Amino acid sequence: MVSHFLPLRQPLGSNRCFPTTVLAILLWHGETVTLEDVSEWCLEDQDGCVLDLALDGLREAGIDIEELIAHEEEEARSQLQSIVGSEEEAQPVIVTLKNPFLPVTGDHAVVVLHIEMPENEESTGVVEYMDPLTGEIVRDEKGRFWQYWGYAGLRAFVIHP
Repeated sequence: MVSHFLPLRQPLGSNRCFPTTVLAILLWHGETVTLEDVSEWCLEDQDGCVLDLALDGLREAGIDIEELIAHEEEEARSQLQSIVGSEEEAQPVIVTLKNPFLPVTGDHAVVVLHIEMPENEESTGVVEYMDPLTGEIVRDEKGRFWQYWGYAGLRAFVIHP
């Protein structure tokens, strides 16, 4: 479980979820940066960022980003669990979510902080993540996180100091 993580809220009315998640993780790592710095690195415009261009911009700015690659949902869940659940070095992970029931075109970035895997087949487990839209830690016990992550293509990213 990731501890001592400060939730951040993206500016109201903005599409700055991805830069806000990056900023929150960099601050957690002890870096001194601003949302404006991260926004510039992510090549953000008034509509938000294009994820792959934002990743390229962050790498060009010297940010070490590891994209987690999994071909199956079970493999992706296992990777995510091993990173945020590490007893020695738990790391926050940025993931993209897509709610197919909302009339938005882009994905939404959040930061996964904790996962409790299910003890039985009837449960989906618990996922806790920082949602920059509200600036709060969300606790999902109903499995919506897993569905929305699947709809967004199981994309996940770790920022290393």
